[in-house]
Amino acid sequence: MIFFNQIAEAWASYFGMAILQNTIFLVLVYFVLHLLRKADARIKYMIGVLGIIKLLLPPFIPGHFSLFSITEPVAQSVTVERLVSIETVVQEISMTRPSATAILFMIWVGSAALYLIISSLSSFLLRLSLESAKKLPTRDSLIDLYVSKNIFSPLSMGMFPNRIYVPDYWNAITEKGRKVLLQHELAHIERKDGFVQFLQTVVQALYFFHPFVWLLNERINEYREMACDDYAIEKSSISPGDYSRYLIDIAEKITDPQWSYISASALIKQKHKLLNRVTYQLQEESMQKRSTFKTRAALLILALLILPLSWYCSQENKIPQAPKVTAQDIPSKEADIFTPFDKPPEPIGGFTAIQKNLIYPEIALKAGIEGRVIINCLIDEKGSVVDTNVLMSLGNNGCDEAAIKAIKAIDWKPATQKGKPVKVWIGIPVVFKLDNENTTDTKKLEKNFATYDVPPQPIGGFTVIQKNLIYPELARKAGIEGRVVINCLIDENGQVVDTKILQGIGSGNNGCDQAAIAAIKSVSWKPATQRDKPVKVWIGIPIVFKLDEKE
Repeated sequence: MIFFNQIAEAWASYFGMAILQNTIFLVLVYFVLHLLRKADARIKYMIGVLGIIKLLLPPFIPGHFSLFSITEPVAQSVTVERLVSIETVVQEISMTRPSATAILFMIWVGSAALYLIISSLSSFLLRLSLESAKKLPTRDSLIDLYVSKNIFSPLSMGMFPNRIYVPDYWNAITEKGRKVLLQHELAHIERKDGFVQFLQTVVQALYFFHPFVWLLNERINEYREMACDDYAIEKSSISPGDYSRYLIDIAEKITDPQWSYISASALIKQKHKLLNRVTYQLQEESMQKRSTFKTRAALLILALLILPLSWYCSQENKIPQAPKVTAQDIPSKEADIFTPFDKPPEPIGGFTAIQKNLIYPEIALKAGIEGRVIINCLIDEKGSVVDTNVLMSLGNNGCDEAAIKAIKAIDWKPATQKGKPVKVWIGIPVVFKLDNENTTDTKKLEKNFATYDVPPQPIGGFTVIQKNLIYPELARKAGIEGRVVINCLIDENGQVVDTKILQGIGSGNNGCDQAAIAAIKSVSWKPATQRDKPVKVWIGIPIVFKLDEKE
C-alpha cells in the first residue's frame, strides 16, 4: 500500500500539472477556432487535431517549482529529538491506508478502463453485425464494397480500413448519388481519419472528466465530416445543394441512433448533427476556403505554445528532501548506534553468568511474574557497561532494574570490528523464571525461557547482515538513519523462525523494520549453545541504517 500511495502521489503531481496546462491550451484552441469560424473545415479540423496531440503529449520539460507540493519543506537542522518531525513527513507520504490521492487515482484508472471497455465493446458489436455483409463489385481494387442490412448509413471502421459498408437500400440510390457518397467514405480512408478517431478515444478515456475534451471531440467529429463533404463535392463535381439533399434523404431513413457507431466513420450517425453540415455547405461560397496568412500564423503559434505548456516538476520537487541525520547531528551518547561490528560483546563465563547473578525482585517473586527482559546496553572498548535502556520490560515490578544489575555485575569482552575493540550498543536478554536456583538447568526451563552460554551468531560475522541490508528507498529519500533492534527466535538448526520488533526508527512506516528482518533472514546462523548443545533461543539483533556520505 505504501508503494501504491507513492505512485498515486506521483500521478497527482504529474497528471495534475498536465491537466492545468492542457486546459489552458484548449482555451487557446477554442479562441483560435472562434477567430477562424469562417475558415475552411479542413483548417479547423487541423487545429482540433493539434489539441488532441497536445493532450496525448506527456509533459517533457523539467520545471523547478510545483503547484502540487505533497508536503511542506521540513526544518534544516535535525537532531535525535527532532527525528520525529522527519518521521511525520514520511508517515504523511507513506500511509499504510489508501490516501485520498490513492482513492482518486483508483477512480481515474477504473473510469478510464471502463470507457475503453465500452468503446471496444461497441466496435466488437458493430463488427459482429457486419459479418453477414455481402461483397459488391467495385472498380476500385484497393477498396472492397460490402452491403449490409444492419446499418442505415455508409461507413468504414478501423484505424486503417480497406472496406466500405453500405446499407441494403444502396441500389435504390442513383448512380451519381452512390458515387458522391462513396467519395465521402473514401475521404475518411485517404485522410487516415480512423487513426485520429483512435487517438480521440484514448484522449477521452484519459480525460473523461474534462468537459473541454468532450467539446473538442465533438468539434473534431463535426469538422471531419464537413471536410469529407468538401472532398466528395470536389471529386464528384456536384453542387453543395444537391449533395445536401442526398444527406437529408439518408437521414430520413435513420430511425434510432446506434451507440455502436462510436468507433466508425459513418456518413451520418445522428440526425440532429446534420444541420450544421448542410448550413456549412450552403454558406461555403462566403467562407475563406483556402489557407490564409492568419490561419497559418494561428497554427504556428498554437504549435509553438506546446513547448511552454509541457513542463513538469522534477522528482526532487515532488517529495521534500529531509536533511540527513548523521552521527554528527546526534548527541555523542547515541553516536555509537552507527558502529558496526564483526563480533558482538560477550560476558566472560557465558550468558549463563548473567542468570547466576540475577536477584529475583521480591514483588515479582510474590506475584509469580515470569518472562524476559531485554536491556539495551552500551559496552565500551574496555568491556564496561557504560549505559543502558530497556527495550522490552515486564512492567513496574523491579525486574528491569534487577536485569541491569545482573548485566553490570559481570565482566565483558568488548565487541570487535576488524580485530579491534569497538564501543557498541547491543540488546541483552535476561530471563525471569521462578524456582531461580534451577534457572540454569535448561531441561526445567520452558522454551521461551531458554538460556545459553554462547549466543547465536551469523556465519561470516554481523557485518554480513549489514552487507545484505537493502536501504528502503523511502527512508533514503527522507534521510532517515538510526538503529533497529529485532528480537529473533533462532532454533537449534540456526534457522530464524520468528521475529519481533523491539526498537524501530520513528513511526515504523519507513520500511526499515521490514528491511532489517529481511537482512537477518538472508544469512546463515550458528545456533546458540548451552553446555555445548544447540538450543533454541530469543536474541536481540541490532541493525544499523547509515547513509553513505555521497548520499
